[in-house]
This record gives sequence, C-alpha cells and structure tokens, in this order.
Amino acid sequence: MTKIKPQIVTSIAQNSITIDKLKTLLNSGISQRQMARDLGISREKLVRILKEQGLYVPKRIIKDVHEMKALQDLANRRLTVAQMVEESGLNCGQLRHRLEKYGIKNPNLEELKVLRDYFSATTLKDRNETFVIVDKYLEQIAKEKYKKGYGISYQDFLQDIRLNFAELAEKRENNINNNNRNLFKKIREINFAKKYMRISKLPMDSYKTYEVDTSIKEFEDSNFLDFRIKNSNLTEKEQLIINIFTKLNKDFNEIAEIFDLTHLRIRQLLKNAIEKMNNSKNIY
Repeated sequence: MTKIKPQIVTSIAQNSITIDKLKTLLNSGISQRQMARDLGISREKLVRILKEQGLYVPKRIIKDVHEMKALQDLANRRLTVAQMVEESGLNCGQLRHRLEKYGIKNPNLEELKVLRDYFSATTLKDRNETFVIVDKYLEQIAKEKYKKGYGISYQDFLQDIRLNFAELAEKRENNINNNNRNLFKKIREINFAKKYMRISKLPMDSYKTYEVDTSIKEFEDSNFLDFRIKNSNLTEKEQLIINIFTKLNKDFNEIAEIFDLTHLRIRQLLKNAIEKMNNSKNIY
C-alpha cells in the first residue's frame, strides 16, 4: 500500500518545504525576508515558490490589510476624526480617503449625523421620527451598560438613559455645555456603577417620617402609605423616590444628586408618582 506524503514544493539541504509550512509562515504575519531566512533560501526564490503555488501576496496588499485593521481599531474605539488623525499620523484628508477606501464606518461620525438630524428637525413630526433613530442608540447603550446588580429593572434603567439624553439635549438647545457634540458619548461616560451603588446603599430600613409639602401630606398622615405605594402601578424608580422623599430626610436637590438628575426632573417624577397614587383604582 502506497503511503501518502505531504506535497513537497522544493527541497533545501535535505529539508522539505511543504505548502502547509508555507501557509503557516504566511499566517504568522512575519515578513518575506524573515520567512526566507527561516527556510534557508533567498527572498527571490521564496517569492518564486509562492507565485508558483498561488500564495504570493504583493506587499501593497499586505500593507493595506495592516492599515485597514489599524484604522478599524481606531474607529471601534469611537474616536473623533481629530483623535484618529493624531493616532494614525495621517492628515484629515488622508484619513477620510482611507476610511472611504476601506469601507470603514466611524461610529462617532455616524452618531454625530444622527444627532445633527435630530436637532435640525423643525417640526414635531420630524423630531419624533428622528428620535426613533436616536432611541435605537440609547437602547444599545442601555444594553451595554445595564447590570443586574444595579437593583432596578432594565426598563427603568433604559428610561433613565432616555432622561439623561433629554436633559443633555435641553442644555444643548439652550447653549449650555454646547461643546458636548456627541451626547451618546457623554451618556456612555456616566459612571452608572457609582450612581446605582449610591441608590442600593440607601438606609431604607431606617425610615423616619417628617413633614413634607402639602401635595403629599395626606399620604404621610395615612397608615396606608406603603399599601398605596405598592398598589398604584408605580415603577421601581417612582417607588424609590416616593420612599426617599416621604420617609428619609431628603429634599429634591439631595434626591437629584442620588439619581444624577436635575431637581426639576425629580419634582416632575414625584408629581407623576403622586398623580398615579391619586388615580389608582387598586387602593379603593
């Protein structure tokens, strides 16, 4: 029976060079000069062998592959064009040409375009339509950042992301902190772990009742406060805010600091929660 041997390309000093060995060296990423040295042959002979076996790749293509990978890595880091220019050593025109040549999409530029469309919308209909696209990015951020250990549901966390965007958008439209062009990037930079760690460490088992404003006084005077909170279809966040406001010595500013929201937004959330409790059919 004839034994099948690996295909031999050539023999040098009693050592056989197989196609598999050539492919292994090519896949290692070393230069052709180093490959020739390892095989004990000249670079010219190596190139001839590679061409004969259909394995030769011109240096220009190799360079393009390495450059494309390097630029894709920079794009994946969501760097701005200026940052990519600085790290790549290319000028702005060269960078944009390379990105188009290799078909590399810059997430930062795409996000800026989405935001530009959102803020340039002139009608409520257009604004709502562009927000649908914005919301897809917010949902992606929520999926990336949400942790079960935060102590709130994913839906509440997503709503928080949306509220953060709404507040940043309002500041931008009022020319406050207008240098924050990429609001998605700004939201990603929020330290959610620290934020929700503060919430989870609130001493909810050491409630103390104190007098609050008249809009919620009736609930505080009632023995059914906990019952009403649990049976009014409040979100986890609304329940938490109601409890902090009524049972802990926290004002709007203190609660706002806990949730990284404005005191006006906390007041609005509290007002919505109270309206739910007033209108709930489950407590009568």
